[in-house]
Amino acid sequence: MKLAIGENIRNFRKKNDLTQEALADRLGVTYQSISRWENGTTYPDIELIPAIAEVLAVTVDELLGMPQIEKEKRAVQTFDELRRECIKRDYDADKIVDLLRDIRRNYLNSDSAWRPWSEGNNRAFRDPKILPEARLLAEAYLERHPMQPHVIETMAEIEDEEHLEDFLGKYTTSFDCSTR
Repeated sequence: MKLAIGENIRNFRKKNDLTQEALADRLGVTYQSISRWENGTTYPDIELIPAIAEVLAVTVDELLGMPQIEKEKRAVQTFDELRRECIKRDYDADKIVDLLRDIRRNYLNSDSAWRPWSEGNNRAFRDPKILPEARLLAEAYLERHPMQPHVIETMAEIEDEEHLEDFLGKYTTSFDCSTR
């Protein structure tokens, strides 16, 4: 399978109104390197892939041209793994944090992105080691999918007192009296 990364770099670069020179400056490479990538002559160094994706405001999967159906399969596997870990009596907080971070970075547009908020993960999400990452995921999700009641209800249940009013003030309206 031939990677379409060069074509994707070109398309995302143009979408972001960047010249090859501007992209090269931001990545610390030469514009000739960008040209070679886009022409398919060479591939970028693997260590540059996350930086390229960040500059172009896309996920690594999008940059690599991962087909959507494969990405959905990986998303479902990740959500399943999160659910399984959260229901364990002695869950691994670090593993849950890693899974939440992976979801936030890669799967917010997945058809299954609602799942962390409606699968009974609240007990684990209340954990002080996990709550900050759950909060980041909720905020990122609500930026893309505003006023989703399942996210707001979950956060209203798990959020600590210090952050609850700020969260509700930011993500609910005065008409949403039941959640408040």
